[in-house]
Amino acid sequence: MRHSVMLDRCRAVVLLAAFMAAFSVLPRAAADAGTDASVGDAGADAADAIDPALAALHQTAQQVRDLVAGKLDARTAPSSLFDVRIDDEASVDLESKRLAAMLRDVDAAARKPKATLDAGPPLWAARIELDRARLAFYGMPKAAREPLLAEHAERQKALAPPPPSEAERRERDAEQERQKALQAAREARTEVERLVSEEYARLLEVQRAQALFDKELAARKGAITQGHEETLTWQRRAREARAPGTPPQTADRTYDDVRAILRVARGHLDTALTALSSRHSDVPSAGPDPLAEIEATADEAATAREARNRVDAEARRLAAEEDRLRDARASQLLDEVDTLNRERLALLSSLSPSKRDAITGFGEIGAEQAASEWRHLVLVLRYHRHAIGQWLLAWREPARALGQSPGKSALLVIEWLLAFAAFSWLRRRTPQVLASMRERAVARDRHERLPAPSIATRTIAFVQQIHRPVEWLALAIVLAWLLPAAATGILEVQLAAVSLQWILGGALAVNIVNALASDDGTTAKRDDSAALRLRSLRLVGRVVVAFGLVLVLTSRLVGEGTIYEWVLSTCWLASIPVFLVLVRWWRDIVFERASRTRKKSAFEHWVLQNRTGWKSFFAATAGGVHVFAHGAVRFVRTWIARFYLTRRVLAYLFRRELDKLGAERAEGPTSPIPEAAFDALGPDVLSSVFIATHADERVAQILARIGQGKGGIVLIVGERGMGKSTLLRHIHEQIPETVLMPVPTEGAASLEATLQTAPKALLLDDIHRLVKPVMGGLAPFDELLAMAIRHSTTTTWVFTLDEVLWLFLQRSRGRRPLFDDVVRLQPWPEEPIVELLRTRTEGAGLGPSFEHLLDKLPPNADEIDKQEALAERASRYYRLLWDYAGGNPGVALHMWRRSLGMDENGNAHVRFFQALDISDLQRLPDSAVFVLRAVLQLAPAKPADIMQATLLDAADVADTLRYAQARGYVEEHGGRYTMTWTWFRAVTTFLQRRHLLVAPR
Repeated sequence: MRHSVMLDRCRAVVLLAAFMAAFSVLPRAAADAGTDASVGDAGADAADAIDPALAALHQTAQQVRDLVAGKLDARTAPSSLFDVRIDDEASVDLESKRLAAMLRDVDAAARKPKATLDAGPPLWAARIELDRARLAFYGMPKAAREPLLAEHAERQKALAPPPPSEAERRERDAEQERQKALQAAREARTEVERLVSEEYARLLEVQRAQALFDKELAARKGAITQGHEETLTWQRRAREARAPGTPPQTADRTYDDVRAILRVARGHLDTALTALSSRHSDVPSAGPDPLAEIEATADEAATAREARNRVDAEARRLAAEEDRLRDARASQLLDEVDTLNRERLALLSSLSPSKRDAITGFGEIGAEQAASEWRHLVLVLRYHRHAIGQWLLAWREPARALGQSPGKSALLVIEWLLAFAAFSWLRRRTPQVLASMRERAVARDRHERLPAPSIATRTIAFVQQIHRPVEWLALAIVLAWLLPAAATGILEVQLAAVSLQWILGGALAVNIVNALASDDGTTAKRDDSAALRLRSLRLVGRVVVAFGLVLVLTSRLVGEGTIYEWVLSTCWLASIPVFLVLVRWWRDIVFERASRTRKKSAFEHWVLQNRTGWKSFFAATAGGVHVFAHGAVRFVRTWIARFYLTRRVLAYLFRRELDKLGAERAEGPTSPIPEAAFDALGPDVLSSVFIATHADERVAQILARIGQGKGGIVLIVGERGMGKSTLLRHIHEQIPETVLMPVPTEGAASLEATLQTAPKALLLDDIHRLVKPVMGGLAPFDELLAMAIRHSTTTTWVFTLDEVLWLFLQRSRGRRPLFDDVVRLQPWPEEPIVELLRTRTEGAGLGPSFEHLLDKLPPNADEIDKQEALAERASRYYRLLWDYAGGNPGVALHMWRRSLGMDENGNAHVRFFQALDISDLQRLPDSAVFVLRAVLQLAPAKPADIMQATLLDAADVADTLRYAQARGYVEEHGGRYTMTWTWFRAVTTFLQRRHLLVAPR
């Protein structure tokens, strides 16, 4: 009820106000009848423009609308725009209803037909506009108004000035105290009091200056943070410029911008480093004490002295903070410079080709860029010179310098001392140990009569020449490994590590090349040529290491920019003076080697004719290149020829060459060599000279077992012709207390009498005769093995077994260990087979010539050329025999004697190698192939044993044996058949390809 009455009263008031406003307008409207309406409007606008109340109403209305839109100026308080408290919800609700009712009546009066008057004076319209704006705010829900007001409050907080800092507060307090001190000085009664007060006022002024300086240091900290932000911004721009799909022109512009800001950063870094080196402090200090020379009571001067103490303490604090900020500023600028430089270098690949070539080239732009990079390098070195100085100063406290506890620092020192002690001990002992090892290796090679140093001897000699740099490199690696993480992160330590790696690695590479070039590193020969070679290698190595270090250090410090490209593209120029120096050093040796050439070419004659004069240098240069090329080719050829596969290929090529030569040239009339010589070269004849092979080490173990009386059962496994019987004879010759005998085919009981003599060892040859690959075929072998086991306590049993039956024996008795040791005879290398062939040939009284295998020599060839060609043919022919025999000395001996013939003068010579035609073998039926395999396994094989092994009838076996004997595959002795030496390798290879035999491994 009260609410409706109040609304009626308000409505009446509004109508009355509207009536009075309309009435006040009538006289002016009547007086102005007939006047142009536009003139009246212009006058009203002019009145509005100069009325402050009207402008205030318009401004308030606009501010209320800005508040609703969330755009109100933060400097304006929202409460000043309203007549009620906007945080009082009841007042807001009442005011909202009041304004809504009033504005409805105003709108209703304006819609009446008789309302032809003007809307009212401008103040009335502005007031109505303000009420509408306020009503729009009041009409918003509370949930919508509160976020608007909260957001505006946040903007006000952000705009509000920050509270005074500690430095500003101290500055204000110091100024106030100074004014008081000055006043006290003016009011002082004595001169001493005046001086004390003035000094106190001066110190307070210093305190105020220190507060201002502290404020400046805070601003410097902010600048460091801002610098990090700017660097991140430039990094983002650089990444965007080199993103895929970005035009090169964008990268070009970004590169120029990055380079410009980098130039500015380098200037700032230069200034910061200068400040670091000068160590000049801008901290205000107390200065000299004027009270020190006057007499003042303790009470009079106490305040001034306390102020001086405070000033001195603050000066020390500010000086330390200034130093820290200088270091931080220099570090931040160095990081900024390095980061911007990396981004600049990363942009190079995205630049347009013309710009990239100009930057990395030798033109004006490239020179300018190189100068900038050089300045960058100088700045980096200046900073790290300061950093390493600070780090060395920190070594007054090693724990702080190393970033670890004192205990760990002491342990690190001990570890380093131990590493140096071990290094020193190794440096003294290693040469002696290696020399002793080499002497033993050479003696072993001499004992084994090896034609060339063994791999062990070569390896020891090689290590002798390279162990020095290896020791230094190992020491550097150990010391680096022992360093703590805090030390390894220092750039100087990293650069030192890189430098050591290059220097020691270069020294190691020089020694390795020198060792490989000095007679394969197998002799201790040291002539002028060897010393000069090492000197030359060191010169080349130092130049390479120098350029490598320049490139690596440049890449680490300033990146792979213009300087890096310049060094990389011009380093080859250093080879010119190095080459000239090498020519001067090698000049005499080049001429000497050219003069030692037996048959000189036209080029070598020209070189020798120009030993003196201005042409001598060019002659020495050309001659040096010629000598080096020939030496390199010879070294590579010798090195490649060491490999097994290479030798096989060379043997195949030589066979093709002989086949071609035989097709082009008919062989002269020959006759077989004498039968006695032929038999002396047979593989069944034991050699009078023992040839050292890879099995010697295992044989030495067998000899040691026999000598120590350990007993046991040892099996020697090898292919036919591999020298099993020769090894047994060698063991018997070394220890005569042994018994050497063929395997007893009549039964193991026949050995009882022999065992009664208690021999140290019983050497039984060819026990494969007791093994038959048939059902029950191992009974004789098992009987012998049982007896050997019973008598193997002190007697050593040594058996030999053919390779073709070893796999069968393994599969039959593989689950239980049969032998204490098994020695597998491997194929012989080329050198022992060559030595065997030459030794047996000399023993047979033959000296075969290889003249029939020679190509046509050049017209100017002399006897020496002929002998060299014959030696080369002999070496290649021996290699051919080794390859065909597959490393089997028995097969090689037989093929060698087949290759010998006698000419019409009775001289022995070597004929063309006659390879066997195996096409007939490939056409044999399977039954015949099985018979051939049985002959190999049961040799010497009886037809009945072959029938039992192949399950063929007697007729098939007899026909196959007859055919094989007619073709020369097998031979018969006393009713037993064996494979002929001529066809042994061909048949075994054929059966291995048919997977009927397992190839020796």
